[in-house]
Amino acid sequence: MASLSWDLGCGTGLLGADLKSVSHTLVGVDLSNKMLQRAGDKGCYDELIHKDMIAFLSAFQGTQPDLIVVADTLVYLGDLGSFFGAVSLCMTHTTQLICTVERLDVSSDEGFQLMPTGRYSHSIHWIEWLLPQYGLILRNNGAVVLRQGGGTWVHGWLLIIEKDWDIEKDGDIEKDGDIEKNGGSL
Repeated sequence: MASLSWDLGCGTGLLGADLKSVSHTLVGVDLSNKMLQRAGDKGCYDELIHKDMIAFLSAFQGTQPDLIVVADTLVYLGDLGSFFGAVSLCMTHTTQLICTVERLDVSSDEGFQLMPTGRYSHSIHWIEWLLPQYGLILRNNGAVVLRQGGGTWVHGWLLIIEKDWDIEKDGDIEKDGDIEKNGGSL
C-alpha cells in the first residue's frame, strides 16, 4: 500500500476510489474548482488542491510520494519536458509515476502534435528519448484505449516511469564518466 499518492489532474475523481484502495493518503490536484467539488463529493480524497500540476509539483519538491498518477491529463501539454523536470524532483527510486498519453501515429520532429480535438498526441519513442534527461526511465508501457471521442476510440499509451538507477545512485550523479557527489566532483 502506498503511504502517499497524488492524483494530478484528478478532475471529477474518476480514479479516486481505486487509488484510495491502494493509498493511505490520497491527494487530488486539479485546475478546476468545479471538478474538485465533484471529486470531493466522492469522499475518496484526503486532500484536494486547486492548482496547476506543474506549480503543485514545484511547490511540493522533496515531498516524495510513493505513487503519482496522471491519467488523461498530459494531453493538455505539448512538450512534456517541464512536467518531467518538475515531477522528477518529487520522486525517489521507489516512486512510481503512472500516466497516459494519446498515441501519435504520424512522424513529428517535435515528438508531439496538437490534434484537431485541441489535445496533444505524443510519440512513445520521443518520450523514451526525453525521460533520461530528467533522470527517469520508462519501466513499462502498453497500448490502451483512453476514451471515446467524436464517435471513435482514442488510443494511447499507459506509461510506468521511475527514477533511473543507472543515472542516479545514492545521491551520486554520473556525468560524462565522472561522478559528482553533493554538488562537488570526485
